Amino acid sequence: MAKKLIGLILVIFGCFGTVQANEALFVPDMLDDLVPVMLQYATEAGENAEESPTPTEAEEKLMQEQEYEENTADESSIAPHIPEPMVFDLIRPLGAKKGEFEINTLGLWPLRRRNLDLEWAPEVEYAFRDGHAIELEVPFRDHGLNSFKFAYQATLPKQKNRPYIHGIQAIARHDFSPRRTAMESTYLFGYALNNRFSVMTITGARANVHSRGTNMDLLVNPSLFYHVNKRITLGMENNLRLRNTRDYDLNLIPQMFIEFGRYASLQVGAGVTRPQTGTYRPLLAMRIIMAFR
Repeated sequence: MAKKLIGLILVIFGCFGTVQANEALFVPDMLDDLVPVMLQYATEAGENAEESPTPTEAEEKLMQEQEYEENTADESSIAPHIPEPMVFDLIRPLGAKKGEFEINTLGLWPLRRRNLDLEWAPEVEYAFRDGHAIELEVPFRDHGLNSFKFAYQATLPKQKNRPYIHGIQAIARHDFSPRRTAMESTYLFGYALNNRFSVMTITGARANVHSRGTNMDLLVNPSLFYHVNKRITLGMENNLRLRNTRDYDLNLIPQMFIEFGRYASLQVGAGVTRPQTGTYRPLLAMRIIMAFR
């Protein structure tokens, strides 16, 4: 097609040259040379138009939807867009890849009038295969070891390019004071409402085994997040452990997640806590994170 178009241009210039040489021959010479080329050019253009028909409205809409899914595929996946809650966190973000490794420490300071109780918990997390991770945590209270915790997490299959992700988590914990063993099983569900807002819910049950017998707790932990930019996320975490209408623990913790670079990040928050004693008091929280991917 390009060659024919170039040929047409050359013919036109040739015809104008003929006019300069002999004006009387202008019309016949131009028609003899120009008309066949134009007819051939129009014929080939029509054939190409038939081979590439104009898309219908339905086809255009489908192409737009496909382009949107391709552009938002990463945003529909959970990993940077649905963060972990700070206090009742995940082992690794759902969908973690094999080899991901993280070291972090959570610090909790329930404020009292007379003293400051410091609870802090170093932990190590490792994804030993895609979607599967384990965690080892050693919580302390003040300067003494308070418990030992081991956890496993698995990401469940989901529909491709959908803005949700889910999984399960199992936790075994042994407390030294008071002496008891707790087993937890939870279902994890994260959903990206749009490019800014996302939610993470952790629901399940805990079985407590101690010297007086066994009892069960209901665990409900919904969190809402707002993504300010790639490095800063704001969140509101809620932790509820419910045994009955009077025996329950509750944390309400507004928080901020800050990424400093490829490896280091920080979570800070301040809210209120209601321990089993039933007295509400302020709570400060912070988690320091080093992640290697």
